[in-house]
Amino acid sequence: MEEFVKLIKSEPVGQIYWSNLCAHHYESCVEVGVIKTVFQTARREFENQISAFGRIPPAPAHVAIGLLYAEADDNVVAVGSIQGVEPVKWSDIAEITTVLNESTFWSHYAERRAIGHQTILDEISHMSGPLGTMDNSKLETLLLQKCVDAGQPDLLAAFGASLKSASFQSRVERFWASFQSHSRASDPDKLIRQLGLTNFKVGQWVIEVAFNAALIHAKVATGSSADFQRPSALCVNDASLPRFRALRPDEIGIGGTGAKLSWHGTTLDINAWTEPPFAQMNGLPELMCTSQPWGVAAKPERITVLGQVKAAITKPNNDQYAKYLQELYRLACANEAAFISILAA
Repeated sequence: MEEFVKLIKSEPVGQIYWSNLCAHHYESCVEVGVIKTVFQTARREFENQISAFGRIPPAPAHVAIGLLYAEADDNVVAVGSIQGVEPVKWSDIAEITTVLNESTFWSHYAERRAIGHQTILDEISHMSGPLGTMDNSKLETLLLQKCVDAGQPDLLAAFGASLKSASFQSRVERFWASFQSHSRASDPDKLIRQLGLTNFKVGQWVIEVAFNAALIHAKVATGSSADFQRPSALCVNDASLPRFRALRPDEIGIGGTGAKLSWHGTTLDINAWTEPPFAQMNGLPELMCTSQPWGVAAKPERITVLGQVKAAITKPNNDQYAKYLQELYRLACANEAAFISILAA
């Protein structure tokens, strides 16, 4: 196991992953049995691949890290739960919100059958140009532009008659959400950096989908829907960009005091990135659930076009961020030898 961990730590993304896990183990907030299952299964699969091909695969560290993420995905329900966390304070939440780029919104939330070519053509019929030859993505971009130009950035308010409520059911396996409205944000560029979103490109529209928190909470309370929880180190949604912190700086060492961890996680604020000494970079609060099965009964209350991305995102690279995590989790990583022994047992 020691050699497997050493291999993982040979790449910056692996250092990020390992530092977060050490912090979780230090605070005893994720079952060590779950982490052992993930690591031991991933290591066996890595060894099986070597046996099958008769050689070490190219870029072995990336292969090993990919196997860890895949195994964590298989255990998503278990690894998403953090122990020693305060209950979600639903009384503090008015809305559950998620911020997306336009391509993710159309692919995950809006059925093109419900808002297809003809609907869009009807809505932008006053515009000139060869609309009939445009693909869906270009037509959808024109629709968003029309909403903004008309002073009506809420898609549901602008096109409620032509958008079927049944079309807005997320098809994402994990739903990452904040719980404060961003609709009045004057600067979408600043917002996506506060949320730690690195996948937005210049010119893309930033869209907020907002749900009624009381309605969601009622479904969660009756056990008819997946519960919201704080994200764990093992439960990430992009193996190539694991720039996140499992714990905030002020939570390192909190377990020894008998206090509980906060009921929500915190995004990485890319706006606050500095060279050492590193800023804490606390962004906006976030929660997640393993799916969004609320259906038509909990359709969005608002789908708001916040604006377009104007500036390219300059973000810390993996090497810089790994150094930040090593500094942040120095206390946790000091016990990594004992942690590795536990994983190997």
